[in-house]
Amino acid sequence: MGRENANALILGILFLLAGLVTDRIKAAPITAASVSGPTFFAAGIGQGNGQQGAAMGFSTTNTLLGVSVTAPISTIAFDGVVDAYLTRKFGPGTTQSDVVQHVTVNVPVNTSNPNFPQFTPVTFFSGLTLSPGDYYLVLAQYGPNTTGVGFVFQGSQTFTFAPGVSFLGTYGTNSQSGTFAPGFGGWSNEEQNSLFAGDIAFTATATTVPEPGSATLCLLAGGSLLAACSSRSRRRPQKL
Repeated sequence: MGRENANALILGILFLLAGLVTDRIKAAPITAASVSGPTFFAAGIGQGNGQQGAAMGFSTTNTLLGVSVTAPISTIAFDGVVDAYLTRKFGPGTTQSDVVQHVTVNVPVNTSNPNFPQFTPVTFFSGLTLSPGDYYLVLAQYGPNTTGVGFVFQGSQTFTFAPGVSFLGTYGTNSQSGTFAPGFGGWSNEEQNSLFAGDIAFTATATTVPEPGSATLCLLAGGSLLAACSSRSRRRPQKL
């Protein structure tokens, strides 16, 4: 093998390793979107509280893989049957076709001091692939009881968003009828609430699709290795 071939082979191997390492780093789980902080039982969902619904949203310009969505939930006197939707929109005109996934979760009663309820992180969705766009976590309770969602007052929030991901706000509604919360009307921005201003806590974790740069490295690696092998084959002396 000549020096040029050896150099091409080494360069190809380096490109390949760089591409694989880059992809490995980018595949690590990340916090795609998160609102956190001291949580209070200041926002409830269910007919016991006027059949309120809650929605919090985020937008992504990247494809997100293995998405899990979690929010702190608390009940005081009764078990809470919570319906959770991950939707592309909410409000009047929203249909089932806008729903990415819908689950119903039973949240056990919280037997702690009702004045200081303990919140349980509930993972409503996991393993999802989300293409670029807007997404909303919509929570509702259709029964007669009230379930609390973790509310963080204005000024106490900690916002964490990955590159390409942005916050779309927290919204609430009440006194609605029906059993399809994403289609409820009367939503208002909770950050502008005159009585309790703030956001509802939630976290979305994910991995991101590797950027084109790492794929290009792998292609370059393959090209370099192919060129080295082809050149070596052409120069191989033939037996008499």
